[in-house]
Amino acid sequence: MIKTLYVLDRNKNIIGFISNGSATPFFNDKFTQILASGAETFEFDVVADDKTNRLLIEGNYIMFEYNGSFKMFQIMTIEDNDSSYRVIKSCYCEIVGLELLNSYVRPCTIQGDIVTFFKTLLKDSNWQLGRYSSSLVNISKSIDITESKSIYTLIQENISTYNNIEIEFRIEFDNNKVTGYYIDVYEDGGRGAVTHKRFEHGTNVTGITRKGDITGFYSALIGEGKDGINFKDIEWKKINGDPLNKPKGQDFLLDEEAHKMFNLEGKYITGLYKCDDTNPHDLIQSTYNKLQEVKKVKYSYEVEVGMKLEEFEQIGMGDTVYVIDNNFNPPILLEARVSELEISFSDYRNNKCTLSNYKEVKSKIKSLSKEDIMNEVLDYLAKLEIGILTEADMKILRDYMEKMNFTKEEIDLLFSKYKDVMNGIDLEGSVINVTLENKRYYKCNVLDKLNLNVTNTTDSNFKSIIEFRTGYDCYPMKLFQTNDVWMVGEDCRNGVLINKADTKYRITVTYINNAEYPRKFKGEVEILSRGTGEYLVYPKFSKSAEMINLSLQYYNNRNLFKYNQLTPLSYYVQGRKPSDYADKWKTDNLYHIDCSTFTNSLYRARGYNNSIYKNLDYGMGASKKYGWGFDIGRTASDQAKWCIENGYQLDISTTDETAWWNLQPGDLVFWSARSETSETNVEGRYMQVGHVAIVRTPKTSSGTTTTMEVSTTGNVVLNRTLQINFPEKILFFARVRR
Repeated sequence: MIKTLYVLDRNKNIIGFISNGSATPFFNDKFTQILASGAETFEFDVVADDKTNRLLIEGNYIMFEYNGSFKMFQIMTIEDNDSSYRVIKSCYCEIVGLELLNSYVRPCTIQGDIVTFFKTLLKDSNWQLGRYSSSLVNISKSIDITESKSIYTLIQENISTYNNIEIEFRIEFDNNKVTGYYIDVYEDGGRGAVTHKRFEHGTNVTGITRKGDITGFYSALIGEGKDGINFKDIEWKKINGDPLNKPKGQDFLLDEEAHKMFNLEGKYITGLYKCDDTNPHDLIQSTYNKLQEVKKVKYSYEVEVGMKLEEFEQIGMGDTVYVIDNNFNPPILLEARVSELEISFSDYRNNKCTLSNYKEVKSKIKSLSKEDIMNEVLDYLAKLEIGILTEADMKILRDYMEKMNFTKEEIDLLFSKYKDVMNGIDLEGSVINVTLENKRYYKCNVLDKLNLNVTNTTDSNFKSIIEFRTGYDCYPMKLFQTNDVWMVGEDCRNGVLINKADTKYRITVTYINNAEYPRKFKGEVEILSRGTGEYLVYPKFSKSAEMINLSLQYYNNRNLFKYNQLTPLSYYVQGRKPSDYADKWKTDNLYHIDCSTFTNSLYRARGYNNSIYKNLDYGMGASKKYGWGFDIGRTASDQAKWCIENGYQLDISTTDETAWWNLQPGDLVFWSARSETSETNVEGRYMQVGHVAIVRTPKTSSGTTTTMEVSTTGNVVLNRTLQINFPEKILFFARVRR
């Protein structure tokens, strides 16, 4: 349990600690968590003295680590009470996420999924969307904000809009500073673990009240759709696979079992169900679905939980548990969720746990013999997605099985069978070379370089996961990504992850058995967390001034060139001399050049005047005249791949033109295929890159950025304005560090 509280000033710098092992311990503390709203509060008392009077001031912050995450609260009120021989300070604190009550969103319309919703709301705040359930991206809504409202209010108002999402506020704290503020968003029922911990009367339950209610009970329902339509002309027969019998001419559905249970002296208890269905077949199905709801007695439960200290340490907000009481007739066998927790770190006897969302699960709970339990656990583990169990989850399962009288040998044998699935494989070091194998979960630390391959397979059930974090105050992580994988998700462009600083990524790789998909494997990229750290940025390519001058030599002799992909560089391969094939790369008395030959030549320190175009004896290698040239790849896609693999990508927006002020001469610009170039057959290429150019001047007072490039249009060698040069097709920018 928590023994130390961090105290931070209003700038969120640590200024001290309050510890239960010191002369001024905290007591009467209560940490409250509420599932429905995501709200959390923390209250505690201390004795007033010089230290606590200095540290504890309204507006300062309290922080502690709880279940692997940091919780930060702002001190909202402090009350000093004189208890005759000492003054007690009582502090009431609210989770720092509630500061969003004081951040407002102006009237607007938000159209899209949960990612769009939260990013729109949070864009002008310190907070950002953290982890989220992947299923939520399939729910698209249109939300009209007609008046200015606080961010927190809008989140609460739209919990039901996105199918009852659940939220949790989380911060990341590293090197004695807050590195990120996150709101994690879960689908309905998604927060917490499915532990099926047993809450049983006589052990950790002190009392259960069950209340039955037949208000709204019906054994038969009349269905009425839009404009009064009915389903009289439809006949249902169970013998034909229909869920119940309904003869033609009857405008209601009847449940015989419910009728036997409750009736009015033999008459049906009939209700009317109205909806907007426009045809009888939809109406009869909707009416049947509603009948399943109203044909049952509704039970509500109140469960008084009394757990031991170690049990509170093992339970989390939103966990799904079992509630069992065999003293009732029939026995109570329920599934429930932890909906509210009150935790005291100084006296666990004050802990409280509230359960809700009770569901009868009698058919799911076995007789709980040893054999049944073993089979249930085996079935559960066999169906697990890889990486689903944490160490805490496994401890809960082990403790549970020990209580059910399983021997250590039996438990170890069970877990060893699923070790790779549950524990994952830890990859040590900052440089990782890995070939992903089926049903493996790879975990890495902060990486400088990742070489990612996938085993050669056509198994349609292939699935593998890798997690890693990028660094900050360093240059971008180098990433080799096999061309067999097409990455999708945030920070991905055309199948490639353009990684960003201080970010924890999870990539789930699956086999795609679809000839129309761009690649053999799909890599779904999730951002588990994003800090505030940034990558280092190289000032500019050290030889950029010389390079731009070399590019102008081509520009000034542009009348000598034509666009053609069969260039001298095409023949610069082992065993060939480009000069021997001059008749292939010069036709109609014009030299052949394309966009990548142009950029490659410049990085080889070859302008027109010292190129093979000017004199066949100059060749295509790096120019000895300048002494700094080097090869960056034959095609535009080769050059893009070379940049990503060396960590040369720039974190400069491709859509926000104001960010282009940060470009420098010598930077590379990569595009996807463009209609004006012949670079159209790009589907199999890395990132499907179709074009490359080099920045000549960054954005100036005139509001434009210029590039030097080669294209099929105009005079082939162009000095062009980037803002009107297919900006919507730009993939990324890169800066070579030499």
